[in-house]
Formats: sequence, structure tokens, C-alpha cells
Amino acid sequence: MPQRLIAIQGDITKLEVDAIELAQQHEIKTLAFPCISTGIYRYPPEQAADIAINVTLSIVPNTTIEQIIFCCFMESDFKLYQQLLASKDITRNV
Repeated sequence: MPQRLIAIQGDITKLEVDAIELAQQHEIKTLAFPCISTGIYRYPPEQAADIAINVTLSIVPNTTIEQIIFCCFMESDFKLYQQLLASKDITRNV
């Protein structure tokens, strides 16, 4: 993987972790994440979605956050998230 993509991967992870920690500190119950870095930065959508979902699944169960929304503006992103969430047996409100 090119160094630029490795850096973006770390940025996506940090952004999600930081957002979840801030939400927890401020007792926020719902968070929404867009498809991060897949536009102008051209990070592969499949990898970005996988990172977003995995980070969320690894942290959120240990918090008081009740809902995570993945905002998908493109139909292709929506279908990608549906597939990835279904493969992890997460299908509620997809």
C-alpha cells in the first residue's frame, strides 16, 4: 500500500476514535460518520468503510453510545456499507 494511503488509513482510524471518545465525554448518544477520505483523497471506498465499521464495532460496545449512522451520499457507498454490515451480522436499520 502506498505511504499516502497508509497515512489516510491512520487518519480515518484516529478521526473515528476521537469522535467516539468526545461523544462519550459529552454524553452524546448518536454519532454520524460520512464516507471519510473517499472523495478528493481517493482512498478506496471498500477499505475506508471496513475501517469505519471495524473501529466502531471495537469501541462503541464499551460506551454509552446508542446509535452510529454511516452517511452514504452515493448509492454505491450505501450498498457497500450494507454488504459489509451484513457480513458482520449487523443489519439493524440498514
